[in-house]
Amino acid sequence: WDADPEAAFEAWVQRAGVALTRRGTLRPGSQAVYRSMWGAFCAWMRQHGLHFSTLDAARLDDFLHDGARATIRDEHRRRYL
Repeated sequence: WDADPEAAFEAWVQRAGVALTRRGTLRPGSQAVYRSMWGAFCAWMRQHGLHFSTLDAARLDDFLHDGARATIRDEHRRRYL
C-alpha cells in the first residue's frame, strides 16, 4: 500500500467488486465513487509526504477537516468515515 496506494486500492476494488456484485452490493458506479475518493486521499498524502502505513488518527483528522474541505462537499466528506 505504501509503494503504490492507487494500484493497491484498484486491486482491492477489483476483488471486492467481483465478490460483492454477486450479492449486488458494489456496483460499477460505487466503484467509481470509491476510486475518486481514494484518489483525493492519495493526492493529499503525496502533498504532505505521507505514507499509508504511517498515518495516525491526527493525520486522518487533518485530511477530513482541512484537506478534504477544499475539494469535497461536507456530505461526501462524511463518507470517508
